[in-house]
Amino acid sequence: MKSLFIVVLSLVLSACSSMGNLLPPSPQQANSLEPTETFQALQQLPTPAGSIAVSVYSFRDQTGQYKPQGNVSSFSTAVTQGANSILMQALHESDWFLPVEREGLQNILTERKIIRAAQA
Repeated sequence: MKSLFIVVLSLVLSACSSMGNLLPPSPQQANSLEPTETFQALQQLPTPAGSIAVSVYSFRDQTGQYKPQGNVSSFSTAVTQGANSILMQALHESDWFLPVEREGLQNILTERKIIRAAQA
């Protein structure tokens, strides 16, 4: 009887110990970036007479992050892979530039070739 009580007690106590993982994390306020002095200086520049059209093509990550490494398999990256989108948004929000997306230009050209071939 005593051994049965010890087994049941250990099962009950071990079941309670894992309850902490089931509880949702407490809500936290999101961190926001504080504007730097450079950002504030750029905001105070006079607005241009017209927006300058610029195009952003895709560019490769040249940091060497994906160089082959012997017998190690690496799937993580320390460098952002969405730099094109970040640059496009920064150009758009500056009100100085009118960004024209060219990252997917090859896909558009291929689609146009298919449409022309179907119409002929």
